[in-house]
Amino acid sequence: MDSVGQEPQTPLGRHNSESFVGMQKMVEHDHTTSTEALDKYAAILESHFPRAVPEEVFINTVTSLLGKHGYTKETSINLVSTCRDEICRPFVDKLDKIWSNSFNISSLGGLVFCGRTGFKAAMAHAPVIDGKERYVFWVAPHVALSLEGTVGKVYRTGREHASSACGALLAVQNEI
Repeated sequence: MDSVGQEPQTPLGRHNSESFVGMQKMVEHDHTTSTEALDKYAAILESHFPRAVPEEVFINTVTSLLGKHGYTKETSINLVSTCRDEICRPFVDKLDKIWSNSFNISSLGGLVFCGRTGFKAAMAHAPVIDGKERYVFWVAPHVALSLEGTVGKVYRTGREHASSACGALLAVQNEI
């Protein structure tokens, strides 16, 4: 414990670097599982995204907080907007595992893009409990971080070189 009675913080909070999605890709690409390599990546991640936590921690924390206010998988509909990139799928799968099936309101870049008709459809799917409809919106754009510390680059399975993520957001940024 530190001077304020909290657990000492590593570069990734109380979580080790292996719990992050990018760790498996790093191991596949570099063929390394060395503590040194993982610690280096953890430090790079912390420098760009201070106090980042694994998806499971984020989802479980938010789920717990929402539950205290009556938002549960039994009382609410889960509306999710992530990028259509395949590297976002594990996040949606984790949400679906806890919240049951979600209603997709996604477009590229994680932007909500379902229009008036899409919102009406989603809202018509919400359970009505004690005369109330409850909606939980998860809007989650993504950004990659390469092994070298380059924001916006990711190593994908079966690809020799890094590619963009989120390519759609990077394209928009280049237009501005």
